[in-house]
Amino acid sequence: MNLEEIFSEDPRVKEVYNYAKAKYQEEDLEQHNWEHIVGNLYRALNIAETEEDVDYSILTVAVLFHDIGVTKGEYENHEENSVKIAERELPNYGFSDEEVEEIVPCLETVGEEEDSETIEAKICSDADKLAKSGFASVFNFFRVQKELGRPLEEFSSSTSKYSTSKYERLDEIGFYTDKAEEISNDGFKERIEFIQKFHEKLKERPDFTATEEDLKNI
Repeated sequence: MNLEEIFSEDPRVKEVYNYAKAKYQEEDLEQHNWEHIVGNLYRALNIAETEEDVDYSILTVAVLFHDIGVTKGEYENHEENSVKIAERELPNYGFSDEEVEEIVPCLETVGEEEDSETIEAKICSDADKLAKSGFASVFNFFRVQKELGRPLEEFSSSTSKYSTSKYERLDEIGFYTDKAEEISNDGFKERIEFIQKFHEKLKERPDFTATEEDLKNI
């Protein structure tokens, strides 16, 4: 089912779509922005085509709201904020308490630390993981670093292991759906290899991380 078909079947989803789009575009972050949401929604709808008994209204709204917490201007605790915003705003668009209760677990388990139980939550989680998978996802990786204000020299330090450990964990966990596994095609390994190579080469080029203090020691 494509987006226009979802809108036709449930006009409430289009209203939520427009609300979410305005919020993300207003905040205009480097990575957690409207472009990221569109990409995740594209992934989610493609995965949903291969699964049974998917509630497209629940799935679409969950994807739209999974990062809405960043529009409060802070990345810290954005998942909890996403839940609060969903619980506050979705009833205004005609979503019942029962429907909101189905959407909230999708937001709470979109990361890799919590297990997703419903098919909508599993698809939402897989769609977000795919954004971190493959060589092309490296673009997202660097946008996140810029959004969070992490300096380049941090990646050449002895503590830079943090940047691969997360993806090693994702590679170990894998995906809920066969379609996501097929799309990824060992994509986490590709991302790990790229980041490791980046660390290695960055250490060989101190000119990219030079500071004013370094100018005194040439």
